[in-house]
Amino acid sequence: MLSIVNSICWFNILIVISESLSLPYNQPRFSSCAIWDINATTVIGSSPLGSSPYGLSINKNNNLYVTSRKKNNTQIWSEGAGSSTTTFSIDLAAPAGIFVTDTKDVYIDNGLYKNEVIIWPFNQTNRILVMNVSGRCHSLFIDINNTLYCSMGDLHQIVSKLLNDTANTLPTIIAGNGSNGLMANLLSTPCGIFVDTNFDLYVADSGNHRIQLFHFGQSNGTTVVGDGSPISFALNSPSDVILDADGYLFIVDQGKNRIIGSGPYGYRCIAGCSELKNTTADTLNAPFGIAFDSYGNLFVVDTGNSRIQKFVLRNNSVACIESTTEKTSMLLSTNLDEGTTILSTILEYIETVEVSIEVSTTVSGFITKSNYYFAPENCINFNYIGVSCNQTSNPCDMLRPCQNSGTCYSNISTFDRYSCLCANGFSGSNCQYDYRLCKSNKCWNNGEYFLVFTKPNLNTH
Repeated sequence: MLSIVNSICWFNILIVISESLSLPYNQPRFSSCAIWDINATTVIGSSPLGSSPYGLSINKNNNLYVTSRKKNNTQIWSEGAGSSTTTFSIDLAAPAGIFVTDTKDVYIDNGLYKNEVIIWPFNQTNRILVMNVSGRCHSLFIDINNTLYCSMGDLHQIVSKLLNDTANTLPTIIAGNGSNGLMANLLSTPCGIFVDTNFDLYVADSGNHRIQLFHFGQSNGTTVVGDGSPISFALNSPSDVILDADGYLFIVDQGKNRIIGSGPYGYRCIAGCSELKNTTADTLNAPFGIAFDSYGNLFVVDTGNSRIQKFVLRNNSVACIESTTEKTSMLLSTNLDEGTTILSTILEYIETVEVSIEVSTTVSGFITKSNYYFAPENCINFNYIGVSCNQTSNPCDMLRPCQNSGTCYSNISTFDRYSCLCANGFSGSNCQYDYRLCKSNKCWNNGEYFLVFTKPNLNTH
């Protein structure tokens, strides 16, 4: 057992490490039962953005930084603002990737026509060249060692440059060799990138329908999820990948118009789960990028609909605990043969309350991350969950599973612990099947539909 003096010294080291890792982006910690609203709110529309936006970055103050390829500018939107507060457009041409530092300096891709990445310094109107590139950067990222990364999707490679080396503007290839391929050392139209505090590089390898992990200093990647992965979860042209505080992945599955996330029970759908390409609040159209704000709300660059969508974090209870101290989480798997989604419930029995503190060491002179996790005790009233025991544990309220105006009610006799009472003409466990004879799309050219009943001829032989 550590002495009191050693414990104090160890705690001081913990604080120093934590303070040294002031990340400029938001990395919330989510519980295994975290869910987001099904319907999103449009926070930025097509009028200020123009068509087909790409880049999004959100800093710790919850300011949104977006690039507009059609309007050739970068816009800053303060939290809750109805219009952009600042716009930068000096010599920009179809900017794509963007990254904001903790000092509010903005790094912007300007590579499609200008072959460069620039910096827009905080509170200044000038621009500074920081890296020369051979094409556009679909995504930009800066790690804790002040290294700038650029994913050059058109050239099938990832390049990087140490920003402290101001005399040199030429990057180094760190993943892919410029050839389109499926091998472990190759990429195909890489888009979103993320570098964790261990300097491991995650790549949304869009053309290969997979997420690749390149460990620090390694040229061969490992497939984390997607084609070639031992995890049977199919992706279709993933365009972005980010990590939460526990290292779980959140992925833009662009080809399926959805956002998926991982957790202790595997991968599940977060938003756009119908996979339909549409303009409604619960659907997406070829989404490209994602980011979290400090509250854990999910922001999506809904590229095909030319808008930024916000999915509010609805429940982030640290422990999903019911009356029998069982922990419930939702897992979404994919049936590759039928292309359907299967929703299953996994129960994990909790015996004790755990408090753990993890402190990692330094690697090659770089400071790595420290994690803290606290699990509160069970709520006295088992009908509520959450840190303050003020969030309902009713599956009907948490999941809203009944479709087509069906009514959900608790039913502990079923596996899912709820049942749906369907409206006339609908059936299925979630009222998902429409068997109505008359539908709004049955008659063409503004025709009206009505039921016709005929009397059978009883005289026929």
